[in-house]
Amino acid sequence: MRIAVAGCGAMGSLIGGLLAKDNVDVTFVDPWKAHVDAINTKGLFMEPLGKEGEYVKIKATTDPNSVGVVDVVIFLVKGTKTVEAIKKSLSMINDNTIVMTLQNGVGNTDKIAEYVKKENVAFGVIDFSSTLVGPGHISFQLAEGKIACNTNNGENNPRFNDLIEIMNKSGLHAYVSEDANYKVWKKLVINANFNVLCGILGIKMGELMDEESGWVLMRGITKELVEVANKKGINLKYNDSIEHLRNLGEEVRDHYPSLAQDVARKVPTEIDYINGAVVREGKKLGIATPYNETVYHLMKIIENTYDVGKEFTIEK
Repeated sequence: MRIAVAGCGAMGSLIGGLLAKDNVDVTFVDPWKAHVDAINTKGLFMEPLGKEGEYVKIKATTDPNSVGVVDVVIFLVKGTKTVEAIKKSLSMINDNTIVMTLQNGVGNTDKIAEYVKKENVAFGVIDFSSTLVGPGHISFQLAEGKIACNTNNGENNPRFNDLIEIMNKSGLHAYVSEDANYKVWKKLVINANFNVLCGILGIKMGELMDEESGWVLMRGITKELVEVANKKGINLKYNDSIEHLRNLGEEVRDHYPSLAQDVARKVPTEIDYINGAVVREGKKLGIATPYNETVYHLMKIIENTYDVGKEFTIEK
């Protein structure tokens, strides 16, 4: 099976790296030339948290047209680049290609399905973390993390099943989940809180948890998100969501979430697909979302003033 990973930041590099390490034919496609050059020169340096790292040889390119048609395209570009990236990736896709999005937030699957056969679109929810330390170098904490997956239409697809088997064999703990959409919203609770607040404040997850004002914000964001999800028929529970935030935060206290990494690098974030999605869905359903709307606009200001705003450094 030939697999292209479109968007090889922290998560794309980790997933593609684990597949390549297990001798799967993987090609990275990413516009960051320094990252691509480093991988082609030395390989991807994969550094498990607290353990010795290693180089993994992977093909990488900035040009999707040079790859040819593949069996699977795994999408991990930022949500702001989804439409642009899927258009550029069409040369890698035919009527048999599975396109799986593992992106954060809500709305990417529908965008991809506008350009690809709907029955070939799949999605998954990642339950582990990775940090892009520099060109060709990631640090990650896989632990017992899993990827809950399903097809976009919920129907059986043999090629999708083959992909899940290969991912599982590579140590990615992927599985088909009938409630994968529920898990998307459950993860949205994490992203709408930790990712965005740590990105605004320039602090780690544990540092946010240690502040009572942080919990005031997280309770407000979560309450609104749960209300929107429930109105959409997704059975999230507020108390369970807060407990999930607390438990995960304690497990990875020293982690800078991916959106915080984006702010540190001064690149566009996925805020439109995280808190922005909660705000949009809330307006459709007549639900007020002032906490989510406030952090959404704060992040937009930060993005629009990168040239004059604060800076912080991501530590390993």
